[in-house]
Amino acid sequence: MITNMTLLTSPVLIGINIYFFTITVISFFFAHLKRLRYSALIIGALMLMVVISTRDLSYGDAGTYYKYYVAYPNPVDIKFEFLFDKLIALSKLLGLSPELFFFITTAIQFALLFFGFYRLTKALNLEKYFEFIIYLFISGFTFYFQTVETIREGLALSIVVLAVALYVEGKLKSSIICLFISFLFHSSTIILLPLIFLRRISNKKLLILTTILLITSSFIDKYIVLLAKILNLNYILLRLELYRDFGGGSKTVLLRVILIFVSVIAFYFLIEKILPHEIENINLLKFYIYMSTFLFIAVPFQELARRNLFRFSYFIPFFVAIIIEKQEFFPKKKIPILLIILVGTFLYHNIFLQSYHAMVGLLNW
Repeated sequence: MITNMTLLTSPVLIGINIYFFTITVISFFFAHLKRLRYSALIIGALMLMVVISTRDLSYGDAGTYYKYYVAYPNPVDIKFEFLFDKLIALSKLLGLSPELFFFITTAIQFALLFFGFYRLTKALNLEKYFEFIIYLFISGFTFYFQTVETIREGLALSIVVLAVALYVEGKLKSSIICLFISFLFHSSTIILLPLIFLRRISNKKLLILTTILLITSSFIDKYIVLLAKILNLNYILLRLELYRDFGGGSKTVLLRVILIFVSVIAFYFLIEKILPHEIENINLLKFYIYMSTFLFIAVPFQELARRNLFRFSYFIPFFVAIIIEKQEFFPKKKIPILLIILVGTFLYHNIFLQSYHAMVGLLNW
């Protein structure tokens, strides 16, 4: 059985990554064969799903979910969100084994994630980059962490991708519904709900706010903790103290936060100044800037910042595709640039990520 620590070094998983790499390269030259392309993706997704769902479930977050499932409905020390709890209740009612339950949750997450990615590529007119975007994401650490360990959050963020696609399309009510459903799987996604009501605020004003938050982040944590004490928010206070001390293994959280800030500035000028009439891209930029405000607030709470960084990696591939798609930047050089990025991603996944300690302790995404 594959353990969480040996998952990325599994020859089977490396073979699946090579499969996705191959169909992504082929998609550049046969973009018109949609049915064949999507069939190949589904086959790859099924293989990946089987490998991930048959891993060792005895430790880590997955171990906690396993023990919770086995003990349910007997009293346990921890309670999960409503929909995740009801999913367990239904599975127990049907007499499903823990292994089959994890297979089903993996299948649900994959279905939601791939559909959300497809919907967002369609909203941004990036359908021909669908395989490219999928490959960039599944080759990074976040994908495996969210499917192997933080299953609840992985389910929630898969729904968030769909919510963002609906937001980009201007379907606010549907987006709110999706965000609310994601909240019932993992309560952390509640921070995204105010985004709906900031639609009329310019990206420039949001960008100014994120800059201020980054500059003041070195001491803002004291005021956040003080506010939580004044309002007697004991649960939030406990979590903040936990996140301040936990996650010390990563040495590059601040560096990655600065890189995110630089990318926010770059995407702002790309989309607002060069593509001002493409409302879908502007809406995606608004989400990206909005997410960065929470990242910068969380900088002093290293583990919280690290987890917020995971959310960014769901959407960075879309900005990469947007940049490549614009003719004025890379006239007649799209395919070579796409191949360079793909080869770099392939080497990153199949060489660097083979070291579990490098994966967890250094980059974490």
